Amino acid sequence: MNAMNHVAAAVASLDYDRLLVAMTNACRVTGKRNTLPILDHVTITASRGGAQVCGTDLDRYFTTFVPGQVDKGFACILDAHKLLAVLKKAKAARTVNLSVDGDQVVMSIGKLNVTTTPTASIDDVPQQKFREGLKKSNCSFILKAEVLARILQRVTFAVSTEETRYYLNGTFMHVVQRAGYTFDPKTGDPSNTHLPKLTFAATDGHRLARYEIDVPAGAEAMPDEGVIIPRIATDELSRLLKRKGCPAEIMVTVTDTGISFLIGEDELLESKLIEGTFPDYTRVLPSGNDHRLEIMPSLLIEAVTQASTILTERGRAVRLKLGDGWLRASCKDPEFGTTEMTIAAENETPLEIGFNVGYLLEVLARVEGKAVIKFADCGAPVLVSDTDDDCVLYCLMPMRV
Repeated sequence: MNAMNHVAAAVASLDYDRLLVAMTNACRVTGKRNTLPILDHVTITASRGGAQVCGTDLDRYFTTFVPGQVDKGFACILDAHKLLAVLKKAKAARTVNLSVDGDQVVMSIGKLNVTTTPTASIDDVPQQKFREGLKKSNCSFILKAEVLARILQRVTFAVSTEETRYYLNGTFMHVVQRAGYTFDPKTGDPSNTHLPKLTFAATDGHRLARYEIDVPAGAEAMPDEGVIIPRIATDELSRLLKRKGCPAEIMVTVTDTGISFLIGEDELLESKLIEGTFPDYTRVLPSGNDHRLEIMPSLLIEAVTQASTILTERGRAVRLKLGDGWLRASCKDPEFGTTEMTIAAENETPLEIGFNVGYLLEVLARVEGKAVIKFADCGAPVLVSDTDDDCVLYCLMPMRV
């Protein structure tokens, strides 16, 4: 062994369960068929009290802290998915021991010993500039995990998957000023004011979802034009937030090119933002929808689901006909016939309108209280709100039937 290899030798003893979680996180972003072979790998580097395990696809970086005893300067790179497979199949042990000696990495898990010679160098892992910007950002704020999970569940389903309009392939997060009232603390008299709201919006041109909360401290420094968070990042974030035992608070850091989510103190998801300008979605939100239908979503879901059983093609329409105290959902198949189901409904004005079955059901499934549906006419966009959550608003485009 030459002197250089001897100096490079280092040892790490890491918690098995936490390393398994870290590798699962890393493999969620590394993929399996990368154009750059080095992206198949995970890096493990020394950190105070343990090690940082990081995987990337260059658009996202997922870093997880794993506690343990680690030599200062320890660093290695390993095939991510092969390492995860070994960890899953090996008999569980309390610790995983890693030693780096020259070109070789030796790992022991209980009685299992693995010796490998990495085909990549840790120094060759690409580093994206947006990560450096996040370290210097002056825009960081805290969100409750349950609040952020709720926002994503209510909004991200409306993100477009159409690649040609790439600027719609994410969730738009920005700060807006909403008209409101403040009250004089002495007299109680109201006065008009503008209240800042942290707003999340997504649309594919057929339906739109928007969720607004009070601006948390620190979010005011967000770029004025807002940011577009890629769907691939919000999908991964949603998975993390739904886990049992998820930390209660999330630290969000934003720049004009990147965003990061620090989950508790041990998990950091960083993502490049989508470049481009999100359209002014407020222009499609109607203001003259005076006809109102208030209904339990489960009732309307059942009627639409039953009526649409006749449909075999994706994207077909359901016709809703509103009468005096009733609603009829009907569908038509040119080769078979028609189906319809009538239910009781609290509506004010007779109306007939069509919707894409899938889009309508997706919106209704996210309403917890009563669905308040506001119409103008059969050709105008429809607004849907939730009596149990006034932070959310949906907009649906009708279909010609």
